[in-house]
Amino acid sequence: MANTSEYYQHCAEESLHHAEASILANVRERHLHSAAAWQAMAERVAKIEANRRESQERELSSRLRDHGRPFP
Repeated sequence: MANTSEYYQHCAEESLHHAEASILANVRERHLHSAAAWQAMAERVAKIEANRRESQERELSSRLRDHGRPFP
């Protein structure tokens, strides 16, 4: 499965759902800890995805400016 921010966000939400449904405090804490880790990964990957898009847009703009077309 792809490592996308949407996937990690889904996992964070799923962990929160399990935490809310947990009766035992230690299980709830484990799910909350897991949700926090998934959320951190989602945010980190979202930044990487945004940086990648910006880099690709800059590269395309540069090629269009220099050569009048996106590819050599």
